[in-house]
Amino acid sequence: MATLSGKLAGITLPIDHFGLHLNTQGKVIVPELALRNFRYAGETLCDIWRRDLIFGKKVDAQYVEELSNPFENLEFEGTDKEKAEEQKQQKRKQEKGDDSPECFVPWSWIENHCNLCQYSLDIKHCTNTSCCGPPRAKEAMDFLFLNNGFLPPVTKAKDGHFTNAIHLLEYFDLMKIPGYDFHCPSLDQTAYSRLCYSACNKYFPTLTYLMNHKKTLHPVSRGRPKGKSREQNSRVLDDFSLLPSQQKQPLFDETYLRDCMSDKE
Repeated sequence: MATLSGKLAGITLPIDHFGLHLNTQGKVIVPELALRNFRYAGETLCDIWRRDLIFGKKVDAQYVEELSNPFENLEFEGTDKEKAEEQKQQKRKQEKGDDSPECFVPWSWIENHCNLCQYSLDIKHCTNTSCCGPPRAKEAMDFLFLNNGFLPPVTKAKDGHFTNAIHLLEYFDLMKIPGYDFHCPSLDQTAYSRLCYSACNKYFPTLTYLMNHKKTLHPVSRGRPKGKSREQNSRVLDDFSLLPSQQKQPLFDETYLRDCMSDKE
């Protein structure tokens, strides 16, 4: 997906090709029309993807119309307040006669298990055995624990190539690598800063997600904290982003060589 971000910059996918299916609040009011519009946008996106080569190989992208919900009948742990909100939503759906299967995912569960980006969704096992089962690959889970259980951000190196996520965890200082989605050319510095919550500098792909994060984990804070927010790292990695143990060391001590040289040298 990272290679497509540059090609998608400036492209607006049509959402109302067959007619408007949203009301003024952005809610779907004509589900059948929404599905037709979504299919048209998906086919348009597939047409763009088919033009993109991966290592010189052609890409076959097809729109798959899947109406079944893989998350149907799943139950997620949440707070009492979130459970009450789920019951309210179910009641409103019953009053409207809406019988479409939709799974309610509490935001507290998303905070503990998901990392949200523009073009990716990273889901991890938590350590609570009553919530998640035992991991299938414990070694990989322990390794990803270096980055809170998630893969590091997609990062471009100074020479223009995208780095290996495993190599980032092994050799680079995680405090110096760019943030999630910071490589996307469609996000400038100002827009990216607005999507990072200033109290913890955590990034979210939309302002709605950011506000949910604020209400859940920072309910006491009001507005932005005083002072400047932490400066963002560079968009690319260089040798200064390496861990001290991985940086190139001089073959000889510079001070020692200077003491051994004569004045004429």
